[in-house]
Amino acid sequence: MGLGLVDVYALLVLLLCFGFFRLCGGTLNFFNPASLFFLFHVILFGAGSWYRWLYEGRVWVSDEAVFIVYSSLMLYALGAFSVATVLFSSAPSLSLPRLLARAPVVELSPLSCLMVVMLPVLISLFYSLYIGGLVWLQSDIDDFRVEMRKGIGWLALLGIASAFLGTLFYLFSRRTIGWLEGFFVVALLSACAASYGNRAPGAEVFIAGIFSLLILKSGRLPVFRLFVVGGLAFLLVVMVGLYRQGFEMSFYGILQQGLWRPFVNFQNFQILYDAFPSSISFQMGNGYLIDLAVLMPGYQPNYSVWLKDMLRMEFTGGGINQTYLGEFYSNFSLLPALLCSFLLGAIFQLLYCLMCLLRFSPQLMLVVSFSLKGMVSSGLMSPLLYSFIPFVLLYWMYRLVLGGVVYEKA
Repeated sequence: MGLGLVDVYALLVLLLCFGFFRLCGGTLNFFNPASLFFLFHVILFGAGSWYRWLYEGRVWVSDEAVFIVYSSLMLYALGAFSVATVLFSSAPSLSLPRLLARAPVVELSPLSCLMVVMLPVLISLFYSLYIGGLVWLQSDIDDFRVEMRKGIGWLALLGIASAFLGTLFYLFSRRTIGWLEGFFVVALLSACAASYGNRAPGAEVFIAGIFSLLILKSGRLPVFRLFVVGGLAFLLVVMVGLYRQGFEMSFYGILQQGLWRPFVNFQNFQILYDAFPSSISFQMGNGYLIDLAVLMPGYQPNYSVWLKDMLRMEFTGGGINQTYLGEFYSNFSLLPALLCSFLLGAIFQLLYCLMCLLRFSPQLMLVVSFSLKGMVSSGLMSPLLYSFIPFVLLYWMYRLVLGGVVYEKA
C-alpha cells in the first residue's frame, strides 16, 4: 500500500499538468474542451491508480500501465499548453472571466423556454411507455437497457441531447433565475437524461446545469461550491451504480463497488496492453473503420463490442470501455499512441481558442466540451457519432426553429 516510484511520478505529472492548464484558460473552465477532458481524465482515468491495491487478487494493473497512462496525460497537457502559448500567447484572453465578458448569449422567449424543458420530459415519458416501464425498475437493468434501445436508440439519443440543451438554453435565457427554480429545472432534466438506463448522461446534465447556474448567479466560478456539487454528483453516480449491480453488505464490498468506476479504465487498458500485439495484431486504423461501419444498414458492432468479442469477454451491457489511450494503442502501438495524445490536447485547445476568437455562445461551447469529454472512456468515434454530432445539430435546430435573441455584453 506504500507509494512506489510510479506513484511519485504520477503525482509530479498531476502537479505539472494542473500548472499547464492554469495557463490554458483555467483548470476548471468547462467551456474549454481541453480542460474538461483533462478533469475527467484525472477523475476517471487517473485517480483509480492510487487505490489499485484495493482490487489486488481480483484485478492486476502493472506499474508499467500506470506509467504509460500518466505519460499520455502529461503529453496531452503539453499539447494543449503548446497551442495556448505558441499560437495564442495572450493567455488572459482565454480565461473564464474574459470569456464571460465577451461571449454572446442566446436568449429564448418564455414560451420557447417552456418548450425546451417540456420536450425532454415528453420524450422520456414516451420512451418509458413504449418499452413497458421505467428502465431503472427492471430486474436486469444492464441487459434490458441495451436490448430495448435496438431500433429506437435514436429516440434515447434525442432525449438525452434535448435534456442537455434544454438545461443550458433555459438557464442562460433567464439571467435573473432563482436558485430554487434553476435547481428544479436542472434536477428534472437530469432525471430525464438518466431515464434511458445510463448514469453518465444524467450526471453530465446535472454538472453542466449547476456549473451554468453558479456562473450566472455569481458572475464568476465559486470553486468550493463546484467541488461540492461535483462530489455530490459523483456520489449519486456511485449509489446508482450500486443499486444497478446489487449491494454487497460488507463495508469492504461496498467500497470496492463504489470506487470501481474510476478504476475500471485502468483495468481495461491493462487488458488491451496485454492482448496487443501478443494475441491480437495492431489494427493500423481499422478500429475506426469498424466504428464507422455502424452507420451502414443492419446490425454492425462498434469497436468496443468488437474488442469484447475478440478478447472473449463476457459481461452484461455493451462493449468494453477501451479509453482513448487503449484505442490509440490497439490501433497504432505505443509510441504513435502517445503522439496521438499530444495531438489530441493540441486539437482540443486549438478548438477552444477558435471558439473564443469566433465568439461562440456559452451554450454551444458547453455542448462541444461535454460531448467530447466522453472520449476519455469511450475512445474517439462513439462520442463523435453519438454525442458531438447530434448535440451540435440539435443546438442549431433549436436556433433555427426557436430563434432567440443574441445578447452581447461587449
